Amino acid sequence: MKRPPEPQLIPGEPGRGEDLNAVTGSVNYLRDAGTSGNQVTEGEETLAAAYRRYSGQLSRAWALSSGAGSQELEARRPEIQMHEEVRVWMAKSDAADRQARGEPVPEDIQRLLGQLIASATASGDVLDIYEAAGMPKPSLDDLSPEFIAKTQRARNPQLAIEALRKLLTEESLRTTRNNLVRQRAFSERITELMNKYTNQQLTSAEVIAELVALAREVAAEANRGNNFAPPLNHDELAFYDA
Repeated sequence: MKRPPEPQLIPGEPGRGEDLNAVTGSVNYLRDAGTSGNQVTEGEETLAAAYRRYSGQLSRAWALSSGAGSQELEARRPEIQMHEEVRVWMAKSDAADRQARGEPVPEDIQRLLGQLIASATASGDVLDIYEAAGMPKPSLDDLSPEFIAKTQRARNPQLAIEALRKLLTEESLRTTRNNLVRQRAFSERITELMNKYTNQQLTSAEVIAELVALAREVAAEANRGNNFAPPLNHDELAFYDA
């Protein structure tokens, strides 16, 4: 059976202001492990999973009916656009989750992300996950108490946590280079922290503080070889750790 055409809705179109706040606020709520609909027994569908399913069905229904020229349908375009925005942002977060675990990104998520990148490039309006979270853009060289406090007060704490996780994953790979032992160690610690947060063993403020503490260790990793006498370069350090 042929796949129905994608709906003519442009992910990322609202882009700023109240529209962006509504979209990212919805994503924050849907992906938050503390949201009541996400606290289910094994085998039950979470609120986030249900939204993915229903918004996908809505997207396909719009693709099939939007060419009918109905004024009633056209009047609903902004509402449907918002649901498509949320669906794409959730796909973006889902992809980051899978990449952090070393898992492949499914084809449907890749397709949605391709839409997001294409529309953002065409409009010149590239969305920043840190801006969406309502937090300052982090740097491993400047993780001050003020940064932690601002991040813990972020408009969308779930997105702030995911942004920090993304930064940690990228920077730990960069600083450890070919040191597979250290790469695996940092990856396991990031996963452990995120699992504790998902299982509500840590609050959003606590997991942010823990991620920042781990980020400081990642920053220090770049110069760890200097602690040896004589100092070790990256290849020598990788051999030592192995």
